[in-house]
Amino acid sequence: MTFTDTGLVNTIVRDITSFGSLEIHGLIFLGLLAVGKIELALQFLVANVVCMAVVYAIRFLYFRARPGRVREKKYKTILHRLDASSFPSIHGYRSALLPIVLSQGLPLAAVLLLWALGFAIAFSRLYLKHHHPSDVITGFVLGLVVSYLTITFLVF
Repeated sequence: MTFTDTGLVNTIVRDITSFGSLEIHGLIFLGLLAVGKIELALQFLVANVVCMAVVYAIRFLYFRARPGRVREKKYKTILHRLDASSFPSIHGYRSALLPIVLSQGLPLAAVLLLWALGFAIAFSRLYLKHHHPSDVITGFVLGLVVSYLTITFLVF
């Protein structure tokens, strides 16, 4: 199997997109607490909670089907409908939140690595056809704004 095999590329891209998952962000939060980075952990948590609240408020008011999916479908619960909506992208906001919040006090090489991971997560959502470009861009901008405001004003 070579790198150009579609199956291998898809596997790598799915692995990259997992860095934007709730589970990974939960582990990052717990890791920050475990190493005594309480302020950073709280900033990370607050930025995530605020972004999630904004995303779900937008999704509650505006539904956008994911690429290639049926637009008008009956959903069993409001949670299913919110999860099925594509706009804005949750992974999009998390791809900006990671480098902004976590890069505080890190050397330049680590900061660049976090930004590369953030852009890779955002791109993975498009590659896997889980979102439209505007979904990811809007989520990314939301993550930028909320994360910046969080690290600027949430200081202990």
